[in-house]
Amino acid sequence: VCRHLEAEFDDAFGAWVAILAELRPLVLARGADEDERHDLFARLSRWEWLDRLRREGAGAVRAVMRAEVDAALPPSGDPV
Repeated sequence: VCRHLEAEFDDAFGAWVAILAELRPLVLARGADEDERHDLFARLSRWEWLDRLRREGAGAVRAVMRAEVDAALPPSGDPV
């Protein structure tokens, strides 16, 4: 069990959680309603992101996740 958990919750998992922590205040600041935020957080929390992070690295995944946020919730005052 321990080896399985270590394999699942590795350094990449920590990097993914750190990226989510970076994006959370950005999402909250965009002024979206609760349902929009919930849907976006659900998409950003899919395990596929962790697999992609392991393949492509944190920088690439951070950029794509940020683009997801920008596409879903444009900054205040910006046209949709």
